[in-house]
Amino acid sequence: MSHNMKQANKTSLVAYLFALALIGVVTGCEKEVYNPDNGKTKPLPPAENYFNFELRGKVQLSVDYHAPGFQAIIEVYDQDPMSEENPQVKKEGVQSIYSAYTDQNGKFNGTMIVPVVLKEAYLYTDAWGLPQCVKLKLSEQGAAYDSETDVISRPTTRGGNPVNGLSGTVAPYRYFRTDGVWDQNLYSLCIWNSWFEFSAPANYLLNAESVLGAGIAGPLADRSQKYFTEVSKKSEGHTLLGQPGETNVATKEDGTELQVTFLVERAAQRNTFGYYYYKKGQRPTDMSQVKKYIIAPDASLDGYAGFSATAKQAVQLKFFGDSGIEPGVNQFPAGYEIAWFYIRNAASSSLIGYDQNEYGTLQNIAYSGPLANFCTSNDTGDNRRFVLLKDSKTGLLVLGFEDSKNVAANDDYSDLLFVVKSNKDVDGSTGEIPDEDTGKEPGVLLQEGTLAFEDIWPAGGDYDLNDVIIEYTRKVTYNTDNKVTKISETFTPVQPDGSATYDNFFACQVKNMGTPTLDAGMIKETATGSFVITGSAKSVKGKSFTVTRSFATALDKNTVLEDFNPYIIAKAYTETNRIEVHLPKHDMTSAADASKMNQDNAYYIAAGGIYPFAIDIPVKGFIPATETYRIDAEGQYPAFANWAKSKGASDSDWYLKGKGSK
Repeated sequence: MSHNMKQANKTSLVAYLFALALIGVVTGCEKEVYNPDNGKTKPLPPAENYFNFELRGKVQLSVDYHAPGFQAIIEVYDQDPMSEENPQVKKEGVQSIYSAYTDQNGKFNGTMIVPVVLKEAYLYTDAWGLPQCVKLKLSEQGAAYDSETDVISRPTTRGGNPVNGLSGTVAPYRYFRTDGVWDQNLYSLCIWNSWFEFSAPANYLLNAESVLGAGIAGPLADRSQKYFTEVSKKSEGHTLLGQPGETNVATKEDGTELQVTFLVERAAQRNTFGYYYYKKGQRPTDMSQVKKYIIAPDASLDGYAGFSATAKQAVQLKFFGDSGIEPGVNQFPAGYEIAWFYIRNAASSSLIGYDQNEYGTLQNIAYSGPLANFCTSNDTGDNRRFVLLKDSKTGLLVLGFEDSKNVAANDDYSDLLFVVKSNKDVDGSTGEIPDEDTGKEPGVLLQEGTLAFEDIWPAGGDYDLNDVIIEYTRKVTYNTDNKVTKISETFTPVQPDGSATYDNFFACQVKNMGTPTLDAGMIKETATGSFVITGSAKSVKGKSFTVTRSFATALDKNTVLEDFNPYIIAKAYTETNRIEVHLPKHDMTSAADASKMNQDNAYYIAAGGIYPFAIDIPVKGFIPATETYRIDAEGQYPAFANWAKSKGASDSDWYLKGKGSK
């Protein structure tokens, strides 16, 4: 090659290199001028743009039993908690989803945190004197129960027909049969319609507080419940039984007035309750010839009326002379015994309703047959079903009965309890209810669920959400003011074998550590406000770990429940610059490497906003997706996709479908 040609090529090469340099300068200028943010971390989109993937929500609960003096624990269940065999007994093993104390007047207003899938629930209380179990409807407005306006168990059409089998314009109203086949001397203090609503006389039901005094019924119900329950456990209630007639009330002075106040109903039957009387020493032998007076045609809390509210209703007993049909007066003479009767399940199937022809069936079951459904306080032997105890604190008499005579009966005599009050001294009782401080035990609210994590954050994963799975139980102990004094949280790794390659540590951050008690091997991170609860989760599968925190100053219940930020430390435990995976839109701790979060994994949600890297499922026993299968894949939980895309508007029960179907 010639020298000139070499020189020309050299010149071309220099020009080419100069051009490249110039392009670089221009390009660099363009970068500086037009893309100032290029190469820098882009700001995260607003958090409100993202679905939070929460399966629990807040529901306002309002309860009013209209029961002055009654303070009780109420529980909410996502299923009917009562036994099918015995509707007055709660099923074994059924778990409430919320609980709280009412105030001293049987009222509660507060916020529940419950599964969003819940559309109906059951309100339950074990406190005597209050409706035991009622159904609740949940809506955006919340859930409410009011004992005076509740119509769940009543017909939608009110104003039932008058009872045709009653005659008379004033008490005693007499039952009759138009065919004249029999006359069984059954009368009533009241008239009711076919829905068991009282129509006569006016003001038949008295206010319990005006009869017993303010604040008496609630503590009396507590003392009765404690004593009757303890005696029943020890001796099946037999020690409460006296001899025939000992459960009667005997007058000692002229002018004795008697009122009975409804206190407790725990019967499986809809019973009819009443009284009769006779001169002392002249106990009747043929009850068909004795005039009997119905007090409560349907003495059940779930009846249409009768005593179908709470322990706040009373009735004045009447004396109708020796003939039993004279105009009634409130005063009983000295020397009379007032005795009691009930007719088992008479208020069901219209037996004591408006159809007078059905009443013959009532008489048949009352006076014949092996069940002896008609029972009196003068019965002998195994037929004794009544007890009458004096309350040591108030001097009031508590009358109870057991409506079943079979061997399976629990014999705690709480099927129906009345308080008998007299204005003068009377005889009668088979024992005493001790004047003991019943106190109020702390309440315990349980919250259970399953935490599922994807450990490959910040990169995209297979979204099977099965790398770390933790079942948990949170036991929140609260006082009568619904303030939390302690919380105990138990966590158990349950992920499938082989679901994770990494050694992932499980931890939980809280704002208030209180005074903690930790299982051996746990780490308390004061700087992050965390408890590192497990080592490598895959190596401790099936082992439970418990953290208990006590609080010197009691805290708001929901504040404690919401103070819950569980997470995993992925791949290895370190105290700084670590990879943490939290629930969507939950904060990472100060020990996490915040630089790892970007627009593709913001707030622990994958790009597109439909896959979280962690989720809190409000059930135990969740069946995880198969390894490497996305959680919304066919054969897994396909409804998950609709739930995520709708941002919770549909398919909030996705975890109960697909593999979760039972």
